[in-house]
Amino acid sequence: MFIPSALEHNRFIPITAVILRTRQDQGIHHIVNYLHKYPFIKELYIYNLLPSHPLHLQDFEQPNRWLLHKVDISVIEGTDQEKGVMALFSTCALATHGYCFIQDDRSLHLHMDTLYTQFMRYPELIHVNARSEDYITHRRWQLHRQEGHVDIHAGYATLRHGAIIPRQQAQRFLNQVAVVQTTWSNQSADAYFTLWSNSYPYILSNPLSLPAEQNLPYHDMWHAFESLKTALTDQLPYFVDQNARDPPLEQRDVRTVCANDKCLFVTNLDPFPLSTTLTTDMTTTLTTTDMTLPDSEFWLHRGYHAAVDGDSGTCWNTYRIPQEGDYFGLDLIGNMRASRLLLDVRQPINDTLPFRIRGLNANGWVDCPVTPTDSSRRRRRLIFQMQCADGLPISAIRFFFANTHQRSFDLCGLGLDNFII
Repeated sequence: MFIPSALEHNRFIPITAVILRTRQDQGIHHIVNYLHKYPFIKELYIYNLLPSHPLHLQDFEQPNRWLLHKVDISVIEGTDQEKGVMALFSTCALATHGYCFIQDDRSLHLHMDTLYTQFMRYPELIHVNARSEDYITHRRWQLHRQEGHVDIHAGYATLRHGAIIPRQQAQRFLNQVAVVQTTWSNQSADAYFTLWSNSYPYILSNPLSLPAEQNLPYHDMWHAFESLKTALTDQLPYFVDQNARDPPLEQRDVRTVCANDKCLFVTNLDPFPLSTTLTTDMTTTLTTTDMTLPDSEFWLHRGYHAAVDGDSGTCWNTYRIPQEGDYFGLDLIGNMRASRLLLDVRQPINDTLPFRIRGLNANGWVDCPVTPTDSSRRRRRLIFQMQCADGLPISAIRFFFANTHQRSFDLCGLGLDNFII
């Protein structure tokens, strides 16, 4: 799907990668080598924040062992460590291509195909992977406030763990910084970038393997919001008071990436409010604990990612009770023929599957009736024969709850033929 010939045939979008070097170890070399294998990355900038430890271009121009495509690599030696995360945006603004993948060197982003697939659907949005520990805060900081002619619909996101952004947005951000005369930390530039865009980033929950981090920059997040409100009120140039970009929050049902990077987990079941509507007392609105929301510990172990992490011992919990017509499912990277369905659940289910199943093929959405198999003996591991209408390969599957449940539902894993997650 992502080889060069397919990229040309499907009109996929080339992107520039911008990597921020912050540490002295070999992490930057591993990341560059890893990104080489993705043909949609056509250009790569390495911004070195450690001038005392210079990087040499020849260290990265090794033969591409995948022999798929050429990547133009440039090394920028920073002269000021205080530039921090701001370097990601100033470098993206110089990119040849219209979109940038950005991250720092603290982690290896293992879900490039799924992030890129999601980006292709809505390229003008900011697409970001949020650590599971931080996901609740990201959702809580999807803010909405309308006051007079000022309409704010902005969201916060940490971008340094891997995000795709429009180059035009990075260029606008540099102009915004020049217009707003304020003091702020360059290390928190992603807070200003995302909030000043006055749009909601598309956030995917992701259990990134990272050491414990310092607290999120709440002071800068709050300052970014306040300065956005002032800029829109004063109608400063480069600050956009626009309608919220499509798709609206209520239609954003892609929640997390599969552990194997070959699918996206989709559901309309969402325990969070669509946005935090700010009142006059905005500080109280953002800091008051809402007992109807899951806490971070719950989300770390039972969030969306637990359904598709390849471990049937971990389970996603819907948190709220599923109603008739609610759904979950997968969007596949590519398509496949599937005749066998496997579901791992926590609550025992009888042979009658409590879902209506539909698959997406070249002709659109079709029904996929199922029948239990003789091997379906365990009430928590359900195995069915599945026959989708038309018999064509499917690129997505949905499970619609046939009835309103009495309690929340746990999904621990699912599989299509030998595709097990």
